[in-house]
Amino acid sequence: MKRTGIILELDDNGGITIPLEVLEEVGIEYNDSVEMFTKGDNLHLAKEE
Repeated sequence: MKRTGIILELDDNGGITIPLEVLEEVGIEYNDSVEMFTKGDNLHLAKEE
């Protein structure tokens, strides 16, 4: 796992916006589905296959 140096803040609805360059780096495109996993206090996102 590598750090991006990007800090995201929750909006009023508890959501975040992931920067396009981060999504492109991991191969996630508009309208792709993303799975969410937790491990301890960490949150992981992965493109749904």
